[in-house]
Amino acid sequence: MIILRRYGADTVISGIPLITRNAMDFKSSPTLETGDVKYSVDDGSQSDFSPLSDYVTVAPSGSNQVKISLNAGLMCAKRLVITFIDQSTTKEWEDQRIIVETYGDPDAQHPYLGQSIGSVDVATIKGDDIITYEINSNTVAIAAVAPSGNWLTDAGVWSDSLAYALDQAASNISMYLDTSVSSRLAESSYIPPANTEINETLEKVGNIQETASETLETMGEIQSLLQSVYNGGSGAHHVTVTVTDGTNPLPGVLVRINRSGEVYALQTQLDGKAEFMLDGGTWTVRLHKAAYEAPATTLVVSGDTQAQYTMSAIGIVPPGDPELCTVYCYCYDNNTMPAPGIQISFQMLLPPPSDTGRAYSGNITTAISNESGLAQAVLRREATYRVRRGTGIWRRFVVADAEYMELPAIVGAEKGL
Repeated sequence: MIILRRYGADTVISGIPLITRNAMDFKSSPTLETGDVKYSVDDGSQSDFSPLSDYVTVAPSGSNQVKISLNAGLMCAKRLVITFIDQSTTKEWEDQRIIVETYGDPDAQHPYLGQSIGSVDVATIKGDDIITYEINSNTVAIAAVAPSGNWLTDAGVWSDSLAYALDQAASNISMYLDTSVSSRLAESSYIPPANTEINETLEKVGNIQETASETLETMGEIQSLLQSVYNGGSGAHHVTVTVTDGTNPLPGVLVRINRSGEVYALQTQLDGKAEFMLDGGTWTVRLHKAAYEAPATTLVVSGDTQAQYTMSAIGIVPPGDPELCTVYCYCYDNNTMPAPGIQISFQMLLPPPSDTGRAYSGNITTAISNESGLAQAVLRREATYRVRRGTGIWRRFVVADAEYMELPAIVGAEKGL
């Protein structure tokens, strides 16, 4: 039996029948004891509902119907498999299995069912670039770009990746309709959406495809804009910036130099140097490299200039407890620069599978990013949590059995933005 329920929301499944052992009749007033009903999350190991009466009951009392109540934490999953097996020596009823699949969230089994096509977040990866974009009914809007590698050195590569992402927007939804919804039609227990809903969705996909084609025509303008910003300038003076860790050169440092109305950015090469051509005046220099930090500084240019800067390694704070893990991420602003003061929220959904005799808090805890954009928190190893930035969408993850863990990529906006 396959049942659809909304991702991350409390739900009740009523009217579940249990068949009398070695008979064809529904079992009235079935006896349910601890261990008779187990669940697994996303193909994980089976766990008992505990206490059983909080989750599984005969309702109405004395009837042949079983009711399952699932909380929002359990529903933060793609699929739950619930198994009924009578553990008594003389079994009263036959084995039963129910599969609960979720919808209406990017992390759900069916992310697009149950939500308007007017708000779908999609992530596309091409090469070293991760592009997140939002699909609206008639528009495709870029939501964020998370750079990795040396993408700033070649605006054309970024532009090609952006074009690829836009082109994939509609095809991702079309593929979902073909592979997910269509396959479900073959399942006798699945109730498909009305034909009118599918037709309306296909019409909106067509609109998205048209909009994506129109948007691709602007790629040349975007590439020109990137090339005008992410370069070393064309001023009168040769400025060489050298970045080290105090001893050795640091390659791959993003060096951003700006003053009112002008912004230039380059990455340091293997020798730790970046070459700019700047006009005379006072400039602000900011440096960024993952796991390193340096304060913003002022650079006065009056001729050819040699400037040297040192970045310090950022220490991830060890948890100091073998049951705990330090999780961390780097926060960025709209210009992909380190963003301090960003709130990252965490909430435990499920304890570690091996834990017994403990009652954990399900309250939301937060971490705030520092001047380098680094946010870190200490969480219980092997527990299931959800995380989000600001007011963004929650994302579910399992904490590694290790001292440190880098969080999965997330996208979110701060309040009031």
